[in-house]
Amino acid sequence: MKDFYQILGVGEKATESEIKTAYRKLAKRYHPDKNPGDKNAEEMFKQINEAYEVLSDTRKREQYDLMRGGDYPPAGFGNRQQPGAGQWQTQTSGASNLDDILGQMGFDIGDIFGNLFGGARGRKKARRGEDMQASITIPFNIAFLGGSIQIELAVQDTCPGCDGTGVEPGAGTSKCPTCDGKGYVTVSRGPFGIQRTCPQCLGRGEIPNKRCTTCNGSGQVQIRKRITVKIPAGTHNGQILRLRGIGATGSKGARPGDLFVYVSVKPHRTFRIEGDNLVAKIRIPFEKAINGSKLSLTLPGGKKIKLTIPAGIKSGTKLRIKGRGIQKGRKKGDLLAEIRYNIPKDITPEQEELID
Repeated sequence: MKDFYQILGVGEKATESEIKTAYRKLAKRYHPDKNPGDKNAEEMFKQINEAYEVLSDTRKREQYDLMRGGDYPPAGFGNRQQPGAGQWQTQTSGASNLDDILGQMGFDIGDIFGNLFGGARGRKKARRGEDMQASITIPFNIAFLGGSIQIELAVQDTCPGCDGTGVEPGAGTSKCPTCDGKGYVTVSRGPFGIQRTCPQCLGRGEIPNKRCTTCNGSGQVQIRKRITVKIPAGTHNGQILRLRGIGATGSKGARPGDLFVYVSVKPHRTFRIEGDNLVAKIRIPFEKAINGSKLSLTLPGGKKIKLTIPAGIKSGTKLRIKGRGIQKGRKKGDLLAEIRYNIPKDITPEQEELID
């Protein structure tokens, strides 16, 4: 089993904030855009996202921790019982067995137990599609308000010529000579024999008498597809969005992979996003800071609000305007207006005392 804590470089007691910080740092480092053509970086990027997907979710993390610390195979496997010390939980809300639990977490029960219990026979079953990555750059106002962006991707889809079988229509199939129709081969590892998916038939147990001429036997073809990416309000620069089921098509009707979208937000000359708050950096003349003033501020999206600058305000002070930040459901953040100004050299003692 993969060690998600080790992948993110955090301890088992890491807080949600520590996990998020580690994830963002690694995602930027290994993102495909920064490592074009680097297969190792691409694989690491997938593992980082997989680890964060589990460890950032409280329920998934609890189940994962149980699996890391439990018996292998799990004590009471197949029995619906309450977990004791050293056992895996085999029944949770919304999951009737271990297969359901692992499926919700993105694991394949066949992958975990296949090699131990001769389960490679099960590899004839459908296989989930590959995950994909994409990058988009969005305007600041969409990052603030939320919205949607359309992108076009080259994706793998089921071949229309053979319906995904890889066999030329009418040609039929024959028993695979490499695995003798079993779908797996046995590889010696010291005193043990480990079963692996047959490299010739890929677990099918059969090979086509003639490969499909449309897809050359792969069962998939590449198509151009327009995807609508929903941008949540408050999306920050460097955030990675996961679109489930938008990746490559799975085999034999299995669910497709996911699409991970790396978001870059165009910088705004006035505003930035901090959590649920919108921060505005506002420069004013020194005279307005001394005497106080009112000014109009146009928010991203076009709304205008009035700001009252109190007399004698210090440079760097943040004025809080409730409810003008990021809208997330019924919750709304605030606007923090950060006031800045230059202090002239020839100010009077009275002015200096006022802003001191």
